[in-house]
Amino acid sequence: MNPPRKAWVAAFLLLAGLVMSVSCGPTPKDALQRARDLDQRAIRFCQEDRYEEAIPLATEALEIKEKALGSDHPELVENLVGLASGYFMLGRYAEAEPLYKRALQIQEKSPCRDEMCLPASLSGLAILYYKQGRYAEAEPLFKRALSAWEKVRGRNHPAVAVILGNLASIYYEQGRYAQAERLLRRALTIFELAEGSDNLNVATVLEKQAQLYRKMDRLPEAEACEQRAARIRAMKR
Repeated sequence: MNPPRKAWVAAFLLLAGLVMSVSCGPTPKDALQRARDLDQRAIRFCQEDRYEEAIPLATEALEIKEKALGSDHPELVENLVGLASGYFMLGRYAEAEPLYKRALQIQEKSPCRDEMCLPASLSGLAILYYKQGRYAEAEPLFKRALSAWEKVRGRNHPAVAVILGNLASIYYEQGRYAQAERLLRRALTIFELAEGSDNLNVATVLEKQAQLYRKMDRLPEAEACEQRAARIRAMKR
């Protein structure tokens, strides 16, 4: 399935870089302040889609924190995920994957105090696998991310709808259309309740539904979804 998904993916990558922060114990203050300054510069570059410039800064910040805090400290998680996200956006998946995995390994040993660390890390690695067509590996990660987001944000948060849409895309690719349909219906309801019936995220889900219905030879339903999505996008121009 190839609906417009960049905004959904980017939302999670930005989330991973911005929301995860963990307080730490006594450390060399100057070094850590230097690392955090680098973090902020890297985040600004990412917000401007300047990932090539962000990666060296994020790498240096990670190295400083590793020396100051140790290689398994929870505060490294935000740096690992942020750096992985930069590589992901550049299509450098082989470099992104071990960073996401390491972030998850650290959290298994020492859970982050920020409860959004885990779902953001799971989502990042799951999206990476999805983009590579590694659906069997992506599915359990999306399911874990879904459970984690529901626990952190509640069952009707837009972040939950994003994961539902991603998981539905896997089911679509695998021919599991009935399962995909159920997830998309739930995602649509969440976005409508949280963001309004004319939101662009609603249009994206409708486009996904239209593709699914066409695959299932349910053409009237597909056309209805396409028409509604087109009206929403026309309103937002």
